[in-house]
Amino acid sequence: MHTRVKIHVEKITPIAGSGNLKAFASVSISKIIKIHDCRIIQRPGQRPWVSMPLRESHGKDGQHKFFPVIEVPKSLRAAISSAVLAAWGEEQ
Repeated sequence: MHTRVKIHVEKITPIAGSGNLKAFASVSISKIIKIHDCRIIQRPGQRPWVSMPLRESHGKDGQHKFFPVIEVPKSLRAAISSAVLAAWGEEQ
């Protein structure tokens, strides 16, 4: 990842009583791109993780399928996850 990329967590919105979904986050990347609706997920007894925004689609068979809204390189996704989880930990 390019060293000039700066990730800023703009907002974290905690979600109470939603099972494994703990919060939504919005981040900006180098003040150029904003990503909304990143999800912080934590299953009981496991570490939290960040899911990039997803779009839901219903197939002909009635199955719910989810597709990524944005695709980012693995290194950038890891940096976003680290920043979001650090900011979320500060709010707890």
